[in-house]
Amino acid sequence: MATADDRARACPECGVFATRVKGSATTRPGDLPYGESGLEFRWHKRRWWCREPGCPRRSFTEQIPQIPAGARITMRLRSAAGRRIRDAASTVIQTARDLHLSWPTVMDAFRTVAHEVTQAPLPEVKVLGIDMSTTYRAAVRTGLPHATVVVDHFHVVQLANKMLSTVRRRTTAETRGRRGRASDPEWKVRRHLLRNRADLTEEHFATMWTALLGEGRIGQTLLTTWIANTTPTSHSTGSNTLILCKPLAFKVRPWSAR
Repeated sequence: MATADDRARACPECGVFATRVKGSATTRPGDLPYGESGLEFRWHKRRWWCREPGCPRRSFTEQIPQIPAGARITMRLRSAAGRRIRDAASTVIQTARDLHLSWPTVMDAFRTVAHEVTQAPLPEVKVLGIDMSTTYRAAVRTGLPHATVVVDHFHVVQLANKMLSTVRRRTTAETRGRRGRASDPEWKVRRHLLRNRADLTEEHFATMWTALLGEGRIGQTLLTTWIANTTPTSHSTGSNTLILCKPLAFKVRPWSAR
C-alpha cells in the first residue's frame, strides 16, 4: 500500500511540503484482523528531502494521522484495544492475547481512551448511592458536593443490628460484671432483638418482651434500643430515641444527614 495523502509529505519539523524524493522504505504496522483471519499490512513509504533552508531536519519519511512516525501499530488497532477494556470490560492481558500486542501497549491505549471519558464534562448528578464507607463519602463530597448521598437500606439495618448487639454485650458486662451466658434472659432472646416487630410471631414477641421487662436496667436498655432500631424513622432521621444507643446514633445520623 502507498498513500496519496499530500499531508504525508509535509515535514514534521517545519511543515513545509517536500518536492524531492530521497528514497523509499517498507514498514509492516500491525492492524485489526479481517474477520478470523490475520491481516498483513505493508506500507511502501517514501523518504523526502526537506529543502527549507532554516529547517534542521534534512529528510523524513511519510506519516499520516492513522500511522504516525515510528508507530508499530495503526491508530485504529490502538483505539480498538483501548475500547475493548473501556467498553467491553475485557482485561488488559486478554486483549493483548487476542490482538497479539504487548501488555504495555494495550495499557497505554486504555489510558488514552479512558482519558476521553474522564475528562468529558459530567451531567449534573443529583443523587448518588454508595456503600457506607467514610472514604467513599469524602470522595463524593469533594467531587460532587451538591449531590445527595444515599445508602442501601440493607447496610443501614446491618449496621444498626451490629450496634444493638454491641449494646447488649456492653450492658450485660456493666450490669452483671461478666460476659453473657446462655442462661441470661437477654442472651436467650438475642436473635429476636435483631428482627422487626412484623417479623416476630406473637409468641416470640411476648417471650422477648416479658423476658426483658423483668430484667431492670438491662431489659429497659435493650427494649429501648430495639424500639429505636426497628422504627423506620430512626434510620432516616436520627430520632432522639437513639440516645441509649449512642454508637448507633453516631453512625446513622451522619449518613442520614444531607
